[in-house]
Amino acid sequence: MRQHWSPDVAFLSRRSKPQLIDIAQASGAAAYASAIATYKKSELVSALTRHFEDARAATQPNEHHQKALAWLPDAMRFPAVDPDAEMPEDAGDGVITDAAA
Repeated sequence: MRQHWSPDVAFLSRRSKPQLIDIAQASGAAAYASAIATYKKSELVSALTRHFEDARAATQPNEHHQKALAWLPDAMRFPAVDPDAEMPEDAGDGVITDAAA
């Protein structure tokens, strides 16, 4: 899925502000803006859209771009993620490694 789908305005605008903040933290976007929690929802959507677009366009992705390129919502992870299952201590950051995908 990572190679064929990227979060866009339509996807991001349907998320709540707390969900968008979680996405920003998990995808590396929060590192660019320390005040991301103070953004309005529309500002978060715009900032995240730019972040994901920049990551896909980067010829030499930096650490934050790599997080964005690796990020997927739980519903698109394979194997499927059980939302009721306990997470190991080192998991839960919203980033999938190739070994887990």
